[in-house]
Amino acid sequence: WLQGAYSRFSPIQRADLARYLYMHAFGGVYADLDVELLKPLGPLLKAQRWRYNASVILGQEPLAHAVLLERKPRQVCNAVMASAPGHPFWLAVLRRVERGGAFADPVLTTGPRMLEAVFNEWTGRHGGDAGGVVVVPPDSFYPTWDPMQADTFRQRCRSQASSKAAGASWRQPMTTRFRRRSAGKRGGGDIEGYDAAAVCARLRREGFVPTIPGDGSAYANHLWTHTWIPGASKTAVLYGG
Repeated sequence: WLQGAYSRFSPIQRADLARYLYMHAFGGVYADLDVELLKPLGPLLKAQRWRYNASVILGQEPLAHAVLLERKPRQVCNAVMASAPGHPFWLAVLRRVERGGAFADPVLTTGPRMLEAVFNEWTGRHGGDAGGVVVVPPDSFYPTWDPMQADTFRQRCRSQASSKAAGASWRQPMTTRFRRRSAGKRGGGDIEGYDAAAVCARLRREGFVPTIPGDGSAYANHLWTHTWIPGASKTAVLYGG
């Protein structure tokens, strides 16, 4: 039933479709070729399984991407994913992917924006426990942001500072909720708040250089190579941290 979609898709759309099929058919950990492993994933995967009864683990892009580029609190990403085999979440993803247009924007039709939309629908249907699907904090898999966006981040952080000085409200809350299982009972949520000012403050502390935090929270690092973008020119980046 996916052959029609696959046949009309661009190469990167096909690559997106394939990774979701891998997750459903085989499970395990998927990672893009430009993802560097920083330390073993076992402890993170086990912790998510124990704390949140997770069978699907997704990451989210750096907050700078979500807040300053997407203008929203979170952007789930599909460059690193882990799953038990056969989880029904992937069928929901594949049904959404099937509706994607030929050679349409892959980020929107088969990539991160699509995955974010399906995750929101999934959690809306399954409530606080999210049906076994969780999103880990940004630094877990994506501690460094896309260096192609450095000038954009500087510009938007200057605008944020100017708006704040003028008394305008730039606050853009970023709330992530997880329902914790403890002794077989549902517990309260863990809530963290973020806004554009906090994101820009971190970027300034790091000198607008993509930096891996030194607190051990990062398990992998995505290098944002973008080989699928025609004409994209990337240079080697010296990461901080």
